Amino acid sequence: MKKNVKEEVILKAENKQNQVSNEVKASKKEKKNKKVKDSKEEKPKKEKKSKEVVLKKELTKEVAKQQKVNIMEEVIAHRQVKYKYPDDVVDTLARKTWRQKTRNELHRLELALSRIKDQNSKEWKKANKEYESFKDQVLKPEQIA
Repeated sequence: MKKNVKEEVILKAENKQNQVSNEVKASKKEKKNKKVKDSKEEKPKKEKKSKEVVLKKELTKEVAKQQKVNIMEEVIAHRQVKYKYPDDVVDTLARKTWRQKTRNELHRLELALSRIKDQNSKEWKKANKEYESFKDQVLKPEQIA
């Protein structure tokens, strides 16, 4: 009796596994069939959409190019260089460090001027002369005024 029950349980489990595997196989076939049908139906739509998409992409590229050119022209037109760079300062990083040092020096000279209270004293005149000469040496004339 026990053997029969065990055999029945084993048979039921095997049947259940077979049913599950058959269902899985059937569902896979159905999915493949749906994909094939969907792809056949979508091809004409994709062609129409793809033409529209391509046209839109081309238009956006053209507009982007025109805007980029306009922006670059504006930047070049409005950009003003404030400093007279030395000959040895060529790349952008060197320019940046040189500008920072220059600003720091100008600020230091301005502070030295502001600390002296008497504007008629020799010290103030000397500090002012040093500040003005450095400013003339470093800044372009439009920036001094």
